[in-house]
Amino acid sequence: LLKNFDFSASTEIPFTEFDKMPNISIDYVMSADKERETKINNSILYAIFGYENISVEAAIDSFVAHVNEEYACLRPEYINEKQINANAAWLNHSYIIDTKVEYGRKGVTNYIIHSESYTGGANPNSVCTIINFDSETGCEIKLDDLFKENYA
Repeated sequence: LLKNFDFSASTEIPFTEFDKMPNISIDYVMSADKERETKINNSILYAIFGYENISVEAAIDSFVAHVNEEYACLRPEYINEKQINANAAWLNHSYIIDTKVEYGRKGVTNYIIHSESYTGGANPNSVCTIINFDSETGCEIKLDDLFKENYA
């Protein structure tokens, strides 16, 4: 059973009208098979946030706290720069994480993570990560599982 966790951050730090709060939408597994659930969710959270053995809520809370902390440090500089140049688009900030699940070949579940961050500059940073799982066991399918050793 997949469950979606939608999160639009609220913060005590007032973002400007140019900034978007962190926007996170994550599909994760809830199952009677807790071992399978843990394997899949740990892989997902590690791929998205770099955290292991932590709940979805705790991972998101930690990520948002980090984003807010980072923004708070730079905010006075941004405000000053925007006063000088009101159209300073390179100072905009946004974080978006979105996931979806697709079913591939029989017995394989594909988990797709799209993340985009814009912390100033010319273009946002976009990353697409795909994790393939054995649908029955919850084990992540690695390249070593697909190819023979020393096969060229």
